[in-house]
Amino acid sequence: MSLRDLALIKTIRSNLNNLGRIYEYADNKSEAHLAITKLNDLKWVILNIFDHFPLLTDHQWERFSRLRYGVLTKINRAESYSDYLNFLGDHSTWLKSRKIDLNDSTLFDNWISGFINGEGSFSILAKGIFVFSIEHTDKDVLELIRKRMQFGPKVNFRAGRQEGRKDTYILYISSKKDLESLIKFFSNDQIIPLQGYKKEQYERWLSEYTA
Repeated sequence: MSLRDLALIKTIRSNLNNLGRIYEYADNKSEAHLAITKLNDLKWVILNIFDHFPLLTDHQWERFSRLRYGVLTKINRAESYSDYLNFLGDHSTWLKSRKIDLNDSTLFDNWISGFINGEGSFSILAKGIFVFSIEHTDKDVLELIRKRMQFGPKVNFRAGRQEGRKDTYILYISSKKDLESLIKFFSNDQIIPLQGYKKEQYERWLSEYTA
């Protein structure tokens, strides 16, 4: 995370039983990283967090499943590169099944709040137009959010804007109806509120919107 969210990443570590270590990179990246590397610590996070609250993006779920399989079976090396490729290619060996109850609105809404905390953006254009957007590589996740929030606009494709950048999808709203739905969503006291810098960004945006 950005160093401006250092307090937030410290809170995350505290909620994870103070596992791992936080590394600060102030000179070139202006970032803070929480790294959990000990086998028993990884096992605790896998069994107590991610097994109960599954990741929704396919890419991250596959990455997690590989890590989970390696940690729980104590795989720490491959004898050859071909063995490594074989391991990655046989999904039936390591890809964990995923059960997501989208009818559990509180759980799903809290996931959306967390996703927006990491990926969402609240902005005001030059002509005083208020905008909320989320950009991500996983279209299906944005579609889930759009349907849950009943936003009008479609999720649109966006080609990589720079060499080496992946193609993405964007959910972009600016109508009063959609913005009011978003504000109502975050006014629900059953939802874990935005945290850190994103909370500050939203509160400034909301203050201007309601002025």
